[in-house]
Amino acid sequence: MAGWVVFNGIEHNFISIPRTANVSFQGDLDVISLIAMPTLTPVVRVNLQNQHRARDNQRSWRFSIEPSGEPSFWWSTTGRVPGIEVVAGAAIDSFAIAAEPFWLRTTHDVDNGADGNLVSFYWSLDPLVTAPLDVEWTLLASQLLSGVVSHVDSQARIQLGALNAGNRDLFTGRYFKAWGSGIIGGTPEYNINLRNLTQRDQESAGLNETRREARVSIHLTDLGVSGTDKRIVRN
Repeated sequence: MAGWVVFNGIEHNFISIPRTANVSFQGDLDVISLIAMPTLTPVVRVNLQNQHRARDNQRSWRFSIEPSGEPSFWWSTTGRVPGIEVVAGAAIDSFAIAAEPFWLRTTHDVDNGADGNLVSFYWSLDPLVTAPLDVEWTLLASQLLSGVVSHVDSQARIQLGALNAGNRDLFTGRYFKAWGSGIIGGTPEYNINLRNLTQRDQESAGLNETRREARVSIHLTDLGVSGTDKRIVRN
């Protein structure tokens, strides 16, 4: 059995995990998404993962795909705008196929040993069953910025598929897995596997537990329960 969550680009649809002591990033960051997109050049920026809440200046970081098809990583040192943004400079259509699953990863090394920030983007076409730490990655692009600057330790929840309360940068496509660590290549602070949702989760609009026992909430608004609009799909 395989499962995923369908995002149709509708406001207030997102997946979230509460910010807890075990899900608190300071310093380096390593985030991974396993997704499929109907188009590899979205009309507007779409969000894959973030810890970004505009209310009360809790903007920390966001991992997105730009309309150009280039992955991007943005972070703020204060929780406010403007922040610092790195756009890959290479698009996902160089390796991905529309509607087919692919892995995408970004790492933020806030001190690369030479007084600089190194942001890197990676991709893989490894099978869906692969564990994130076992994926074979290919470097897409990297960019070095001067100065050692980390993101703010935000109180915002980790969120997939949209920013804030689901009202910006709305993702369209299938979401299979999400993973995040405060150590590059380290133990994940969250490991969300949407392929493992049970029938009970599907019927109840889904609460699923991560490895650290923080609950993942799947927020449903204005979506049907059958056909292509079903939020959680299994085959």
